[in-house]
Amino acid sequence: MRFIYILIFLFSLQVVAVSQNTPLTGRQLKTKLDSILVEGNLLYYYEKATWVAYDMAYSDPLIRSKFESYLTYQTGKSIKTIILGKNLEKCVAEYTFITDYDTPDFTQFEERPLSPYEKKLIYMRERIMNQLGKEEYDIQVPEGFSLNFILLPFEKKYKLYILTGTSQPNIIPFGNDYLFITDDYGNIEKWRKFHTELIPIEIGQNSRNITQIMHTHTSSNPLISATDICTFMLYGPLYDLEELIVISEDRDMLYDMDSNTILVKDKP
Repeated sequence: MRFIYILIFLFSLQVVAVSQNTPLTGRQLKTKLDSILVEGNLLYYYEKATWVAYDMAYSDPLIRSKFESYLTYQTGKSIKTIILGKNLEKCVAEYTFITDYDTPDFTQFEERPLSPYEKKLIYMRERIMNQLGKEEYDIQVPEGFSLNFILLPFEKKYKLYILTGTSQPNIIPFGNDYLFITDDYGNIEKWRKFHTELIPIEIGQNSRNITQIMHTHTSSNPLISATDICTFMLYGPLYDLEELIVISEDRDMLYDMDSNTILVKDKP
């Protein structure tokens, strides 16, 4: 394997509300990283389904003319993206992904009313997003980038992840990512900002021999994040990247896309 690195030092990382710097035993670290990996994969499934469905919907003139918004959610073993029509009152197209996230396993183009569950998810997403304007959150939309919102129901609460995306070529948008956790009514209970700012990693047009990229986390945020994994899984294949390394004070973590594993090397 070729080893040419792009090293981005992120000295300004911060964590709000939830800290990761409590010392962990070997077993606790493995359990924590396993849960981060599961969450990172789920975020990827949501985002990849949204990417593909969005592009397919906009390539169809009839669906594009009705397109007001979209909703992506999990149902059983599948991820479904539905295209919402005027006033978010109807589903005008739906794309269901089960085995292949490069193309939907099932599509449906007949307009239909929204299910009660879909209505609830839309309501909760809007309710949470309406709270994000508080100055303490300081959510930014850098020029040339966009914010992507992923709503995950869990137990009797909700998680709203915010990731930064871009259509700019040769850019991988790490950073400017958030997690908000709410109660069953959508009221924000706690939140964290994984990085203080956007970290756009540039991939040169003639850099096809690059297989790894890396960045550094401070002691306040020492572990690789689910958002790191999701972003790398989305953009890495565009540039033939294979591995993401996150360096922290106590250990290095390597996420291997091929085996979908996180390897840990403790420092002496």
